[in-house]
Amino acid sequence: MSSTKSILITGGGGGIGLEMARLLASREHCLILVGRDAARLQAAANELRATHGTEVHVHSVDLSEPGAAQQLFEHTQKHGFHIDTLINNAGFGIVDAHIEIEPSQIYRMLQLNVVAVAELCRCYGELMKHRRAGRILNIASTAPATFSNTKPCRPVRSRFPTTPRKWASLPMRRSQLTSTISRGGSDSFELPAQRQAGLPARNLWPRTDPPRVRRS
Repeated sequence: MSSTKSILITGGGGGIGLEMARLLASREHCLILVGRDAARLQAAANELRATHGTEVHVHSVDLSEPGAAQQLFEHTQKHGFHIDTLINNAGFGIVDAHIEIEPSQIYRMLQLNVVAVAELCRCYGELMKHRRAGRILNIASTAPATFSNTKPCRPVRSRFPTTPRKWASLPMRRSQLTSTISRGGSDSFELPAQRQAGLPARNLWPRTDPPRVRRS
């Protein structure tokens, strides 16, 4: 059990989530890494403890499953974690003809990218409102700003545009809640149609370099 203020990062076992964890661990924050792969989470936690000597906890849960967000919230409550900051980073996308995507994959994607994010914001946001302090950072995708097939998509504009490094430097004010959207990247997209066509994925959907996102 820990009453220390903690930062919870979904998708914290790799990619942008792990880079965010490294940045925050270097500033001696207590972290809770969440993801599906328990071994990957533990490896990340061991690295952060060895490198920065910070307190790191892990919890394995598949947020693409219905009810998983509530399960995560209940787990942190049961163990007495004081979630001062929530970073919704977990997510994935599928780039293919929509009619060829399995319905189960669509449900999983929407559950993880939309429903779980909304549920976690609701659960932890309520506690933050009661405490009159807290932060929520939602890592969005750069996908809307790139090309889908041959037609450009209009990028979604965030009301709170910022980079992870700028966000991490924001001062915490008592009685103030901060909700931020940061365009993270596309480091976990599946490109089945492009692979079948023998086309290089990097020319069709640019991938993000997580360390570069952290340095921004």
